[in-house]
Amino acid sequence: MALKRTIKSPLFIRAVGTLLYGLIFLWLAFTGGLALFIGVVIITTIAAYEFYALVARGEHRPLYIVGIATALLLVGSAYIWIVYSTNDILIPGLILAVVVSIVWLVVEHMRERAELGGSGRNYFRDWLLTFAGAIYTGGLLSHVLLLRSVERGDALLAIVVFGTAACDSGAYLIGSRFGRTKFAPRISPKKTWEGTIGGFLTSVVVVVLAAWLFDLQVLPAVGLGILIAVAVIAGDLVESIIKRSVGAKDSGTWIPAQGGILDVIDGFMFAVVVTYYYSLLIT
Repeated sequence: MALKRTIKSPLFIRAVGTLLYGLIFLWLAFTGGLALFIGVVIITTIAAYEFYALVARGEHRPLYIVGIATALLLVGSAYIWIVYSTNDILIPGLILAVVVSIVWLVVEHMRERAELGGSGRNYFRDWLLTFAGAIYTGGLLSHVLLLRSVERGDALLAIVVFGTAACDSGAYLIGSRFGRTKFAPRISPKKTWEGTIGGFLTSVVVVVLAAWLFDLQVLPAVGLGILIAVAVIAGDLVESIIKRSVGAKDSGTWIPAQGGILDVIDGFMFAVVVTYYYSLLIT
């Protein structure tokens, strides 16, 4: 009975899930190439869909197809730039996306006006949300490919995975055990200062240890650990703000005990961006 309760507990399910997708991320990080690109494309597609589904709960009507296509354009242009040292598709693709989105919304406005006499819909807000979702998902996740392309990119990407998992796990374990003081009650009522600080310190320690194991310089790794921890916390808060604004608890139901893909990678997306630019800065 005790074993069955343990297996069914949210903590155990969360730990198994973290281990499984962590191993997948690490395999992609060290494999690189086309496998990593395909992995990022799949994750970006799901993440973008979840974002638009989330904001749609708040009675917004973003253009799913245009948004997902734009997010994939950002990822694809990063891959083409890395492989072929050219970026000829990005600007034409963005211009096409803008034109298509405007025409699409104009047609919808004319149709709704003819059929309903007007809907009170804020078309400009829906247009902005369409491209905001593309940047939030595809724009940030394209940095996975960019980071992998730098010197020791495989190790750096693995460190981001370790640091993100450590921050999330540390915050959850310490917060659930010792959490008393609310961190951001209006944004995420369950977050506490104790959990946040615990996640921060756990992330920094894990990043420094991982850098040492990968034979990277330890001193810059301290700065990287701090940046990753802050980025993970910030990314988590950003997604919490989005969910809070539409009254949603999770971004999806893909992953048991954790929610959707955005609930898993919200901090990772921000961490991989700061790691990429930090690596350019120190080299």
